[in-house]
Amino acid sequence: MGSKFRTKDVNIGVPARLVEQKLYDLTLRLPYWPETLASVTELHHQLVYIHPYKNGNGRWSRFVANIRQVMTTETITVWPHAEMTSDSRSG
Repeated sequence: MGSKFRTKDVNIGVPARLVEQKLYDLTLRLPYWPETLASVTELHHQLVYIHPYKNGNGRWSRFVANIRQVMTTETITVWPHAEMTSDSRSG
């Protein structure tokens, strides 16, 4: 996972030129979302949809969603390790 947003369009996510704006818009809306597990799920979905990085979007979106979940529901999701760490590009 890189520290810079992608600069080229990929087959998933918003066009590269919209990544920063979509993330910014999401940060403006997020404080008004209910503090529920459903909103954590929606956050994860939105982050994957925006797809800001060339690689590592799944790991990053799960990490951010877990932070939001702990902050708002005081619970945490334990993601299945084997399925989450395999490299989907290899097969």
